This record gives sequence, C-alpha cells and structure tokens, in this order.
Amino acid sequence: MTIEETDLRRLTGASLMAIQRVEGEEIDYPDAQTLLKAGDRLLVVGEAGELSAFSELVKGEAAIPGENASCQWLLVPADSPAVGKTLSELHIRRQFGVLVQAIRREGKYIRFPDGKSDVQTGDRLLLCGKFYALNQARLYIAPFEEPSILPIPAITTAGSDPLRDGNSDS
Repeated sequence: MTIEETDLRRLTGASLMAIQRVEGEEIDYPDAQTLLKAGDRLLVVGEAGELSAFSELVKGEAAIPGENASCQWLLVPADSPAVGKTLSELHIRRQFGVLVQAIRREGKYIRFPDGKSDVQTGDRLLLCGKFYALNQARLYIAPFEEPSILPIPAITTAGSDPLRDGNSDS
C-alpha cells in the first residue's frame, strides 16, 4: 500500500518521517505515493498514545478500512441513544459493518477503542465503512439530527421586485 492508502496519520496520529529499505535505500520525508514494502524499517514520531496506536496497527491488532470504505467523523448529540453505552453494547460493527477507529473527546484521542469504551455526549466518533453502512450507523447514533442545509444566497437586481412591490401581475 502507499502511505496515502494506509491513512496512517489520520488513523493513529503518528507521523512517518523516514523509511529504510531492506536493500539499504533510505527515504526521508516520504510522500503520500511512496509504496510501503515488506521489511521496511519506519521512523515514526508521535505522542505515546499515537505510537501505541501505530504499533497496534502494524501488528494487525487493528484494521485499516478496505479500498471500498471511507471514514467520517460523527458528533454524538446529547439525545443520542448511544450515550452511556459501550461500543460492545451498540454492536455497530456487527449491525452495520462499520468500525469505530477513534473517539475524540475533550481534545484527546482514543485510538482503536475496544468494546469497553463508552460513548459520551459531545464525542466525535471516527467511523469507517462503506458509504451506505456509514449512513445507517449515523442514523442509528444520531437519529434526531437534521442534515446540514446550506443557506441559498438571495440575488437582487436593480429595478422592481414584483413580490416586494405587491405587483404580482408581472
């Protein structure tokens, strides 16, 4: 996979700074299209939790979303039926095939949360899965949230406006 395909930074928070190939080649500050190969040694920087999440990911203890999957952040509203429940109780993965890859809470990240992790009002959940499944999981977690509607700008022109002038014959 390329570095872009792995989405390491978003999934773990850690930054890949350099790669040393088995044959001795060194790549400093690899770009998104750099292909990771078996046997590569990686120089990764981050906070302790980020490095732990990276370690879980490379050991196969956490999953990377497949090629037909995407990820999105979802804000958990106060009236969500998920509030106060653990991820195990919600069965999001079993019901929808959607993974909760991270929880952002009060400025901190919980990466690759386990089933014992609870959901709280104001949490932002990083959900990963297929588009339809993500939508279904969103409706399950935040069923009462109105979809965002962008205001349509009003365009005015010089001259009379039949609706404002009360003259609707034009």
